[in-house]
Amino acid sequence: MVLGWMFTGRVVIAVGRYTSLRLIDSPKSVREALCVAQQSMLLRDDPRLMIYIDKVSRLIDECDRNRPLGPDGSHGDRHTATCGCEW
Repeated sequence: MVLGWMFTGRVVIAVGRYTSLRLIDSPKSVREALCVAQQSMLLRDDPRLMIYIDKVSRLIDECDRNRPLGPDGSHGDRHTATCGCEW
C-alpha cells in the first residue's frame, strides 16, 4: 500500500506501510510507463496475468491520487503537494 509520494528533483519516492520505492522519474512518467505495461499485459489475453494487471491498476490509481487528471486527461491546475510540478 502506497501512502504517499515525495518528489525531490528527479527522484520520486513512494512511501508505503511496508516499503519505499526510489524512482528517477516524475509521477507523470511513472503513470505513463505503468499504463503501457498494463496495456501490454491486457493484449496477451492470459488470465494468469490478471493478478498483475490488478496490481498495476492500483499503482496507476495511486499516481492519479497524487497527480490528479481532469476529464480530458490533462493535469492542468489540479496541483497537489505530491504532483511533481513546480508551481
